[in-house]
Amino acid sequence: PVPSRAASAQAEPRLPKPSRVCPSRAGPVFFQPSRQDQFGSI
Repeated sequence: PVPSRAASAQAEPRLPKPSRVCPSRAGPVFFQPSRQDQFGSI
């Protein structure tokens, strides 16, 4: 349960973190894989 909880904790703040900062931008960016690739490349 230790590793399972750590993975859940990392995935939890990762999604709500960007969504809280920019829900309008985080939505399409996170949902669109092609946009995430461009952001990662830059």
